[in-house]
Amino acid sequence: LGNEFKGGTEEVATEVGKLSTVLFGITEDGEVMAERMLSIGNALNYLAATGNATSPVITDFAQRMGGILTPLDVTAGQVLGLSAAMENLAISPERGATAISRSIQRMGANIEQFSRVSGVSQDSLRDAFNTNPLDAFLDVITLVSKKAGGDKTSMLAILNDLGIRGAGVSEVFFKFSENMKVVEKGIDDATGALKEQKSVMDEYTKKQENLAGAWERLKNSIS
Repeated sequence: LGNEFKGGTEEVATEVGKLSTVLFGITEDGEVMAERMLSIGNALNYLAATGNATSPVITDFAQRMGGILTPLDVTAGQVLGLSAAMENLAISPERGATAISRSIQRMGANIEQFSRVSGVSQDSLRDAFNTNPLDAFLDVITLVSKKAGGDKTSMLAILNDLGIRGAGVSEVFFKFSENMKVVEKGIDDATGALKEQKSVMDEYTKKQENLAGAWERLKNSIS
């Protein structure tokens, strides 16, 4: 991670620490904080190694969205996975994070409207949102995409009916509807990577071995 963040290990510690607070809340327990940071570091390292996303941009996305989405019970894995997916889909943090956050908030506050447009009953959509707001939102994207039938003007009209407008919103809806597997994979990968520390520890071990090897070569060249 230190190679990706311009400020090196100090910036890593600062940004991952901030992200830990955003995703998991404040803790004064040093061991708990350390475990959380290692888990986040592992997820960032894994997501960067398995796609085109980078740890600093994933962190930027997650910090922008997390403060709004985690109080709605969107999980840390979902926030990180969504962040990686959006960078993989070439969506900027400024547009993407704002579009996602505002759209999910609007959906929760306007279940009746989203129910009418998506064709899902109000009770079903309300239950889905209260259970897993991000999954409910992604389902709506899939449903309205099918309703539009691949017609761009129809999709834009549907977004207008939902009361969510702007370049960022349309970009998210179009790209997500065409690449939902990328989004789902990002969320699955992040959720799994948060449960362990293998990726980040392997990276640490590799660097230690490289350092030891370089030191040994230096000694041999002198002797």
